[in-house]
Amino acid sequence: MQRFNWVLVGVFIFLSKPVFADRIQLSYEGFLGPLFVISGVAELNLSAISYEVKTTSKTEGFGAWFFPWRNEAVSVGRNINGEIHPKNFHMKSKWNDRERDVELQSGNLYPEIKKITPLATMVENTPVKTDLTSKTIDPLSMAVKLMITMGRAERCPDKIRVFDGRRHCDLRFSEEIGKALVKNSSTIFGGSARSCAMSIKRIAGFWKESEIITKTKGLPRIWLGRPVKELPMVPVKFEANYRFGVIRIHLTALKAGSIIRTLD
Repeated sequence: MQRFNWVLVGVFIFLSKPVFADRIQLSYEGFLGPLFVISGVAELNLSAISYEVKTTSKTEGFGAWFFPWRNEAVSVGRNINGEIHPKNFHMKSKWNDRERDVELQSGNLYPEIKKITPLATMVENTPVKTDLTSKTIDPLSMAVKLMITMGRAERCPDKIRVFDGRRHCDLRFSEEIGKALVKNSSTIFGGSARSCAMSIKRIAGFWKESEIITKTKGLPRIWLGRPVKELPMVPVKFEANYRFGVIRIHLTALKAGSIIRTLD
């Protein structure tokens, strides 16, 4: 179920313009069929030259009963003319009463692990060799990079190399499609949106059986749109068809300064 981390990478991605003066807070809820299974909040604070991304997420209802999990992450870095340069990344999670804590500091060639508990040799993930992490960025910085590309060029950015301190993968985003999403009781969004298909290539550090559990029928897809015209494009929907059912995650609330949107 570590796949939930990467699901959230797909969901809590939210930047398409270089600057927005206020902190943006986005809330999401995810469903497995009719069952409420996961929730999350993402906060973005950016200036013309820097960014800070914070996310908190946890399983809910049946999901929490079957797989109790909570995750908190923060990433800080520089934004130079749309080029993302991560500085620090910290992620803390707890699943099935097992705690995970990792902190990365970006270097010139590869990110340096400043803190990791338990040690990589003491968990089910195979340790990732340093030479495999060159030119990688953390998941939240990847999110910023993805949305800058989508916002400026209106295209999916192809491959991005990602390392979260324990796992390294290549994420590919393709097949950009524009369409209108119909507003319903599950989301605050309705209107024009663009989407990308997302594929993951596991390079190192993954639990051996994880692909069996997280294999999807077709590629997961992310939709992005503008709930309010004054704001950047943000993720409004995520959908993936797993062997255990279809998971759909929707934008359910937004707050940015005096702008507030919630479900009716």
